[in-house]
Amino acid sequence: MDQLDRYAKRAEDYSAFRPAYSPNAFATMSALVGLEPDWVLADIGSGTGNALKYLLDRVRTVYAVEPSTQMRAAAERRFGTHQAFRSVDAFAEDTHLPEQSVDLIVVGQALHWFDAPRARREFDRILRARGWLATVWNQFDGTAPPDLGGWFAPADQVHRRFAMSINETWDQYIGGARSAAGSPLPGDPSYQQFEETHRTRFHAQAIAGLLEVRYTTELIVGRLARPVS
Repeated sequence: MDQLDRYAKRAEDYSAFRPAYSPNAFATMSALVGLEPDWVLADIGSGTGNALKYLLDRVRTVYAVEPSTQMRAAAERRFGTHQAFRSVDAFAEDTHLPEQSVDLIVVGQALHWFDAPRARREFDRILRARGWLATVWNQFDGTAPPDLGGWFAPADQVHRRFAMSINETWDQYIGGARSAAGSPLPGDPSYQQFEETHRTRFHAQAIAGLLEVRYTTELIVGRLARPVS
């Protein structure tokens, strides 16, 4: 199963149950780059729009670049009437955007999926001079952080962390677990065991039917490292 197929089958759960990013991460990002209302942003690997909702009201144009039909359609249903929203059917490595047309590239929980050398060349092509790159992701206890080596110019990057805590019902908890790319889906041979394991964990820790989930939203902002030719 390839990457697109994995997420195509999870678009509904991803849109409904994926834990939100910290709004403070995007406020901090805006301050660090000196974001202006007339800027053009590109949300690369935009998925169902979990980062878009924090971006669209800040600038005049946000290109939502997403290759998965199902994920892109979910974002279009959510944000299709917003005047800043531009949906683009494309990959990170070939965005179809004009050269030097973007002031800030934002990547949510997707940077580790890209073909790094090709995507870096494409980002370099579409960024304006002195343009910025920002990536944001949610980090949970017991999970490894994404490998972001080589994306940012070392002298320019800034890393910030924002503590988050949410209370989830069983449906929210299992929906979020199903949204992960490596998780089995209903109908898969291993799904019953997957659900039973999570149900046991949920009921062992939940209070009055709610489980507190703590995580951090991680933000890195900086200049793009020069791509390898």
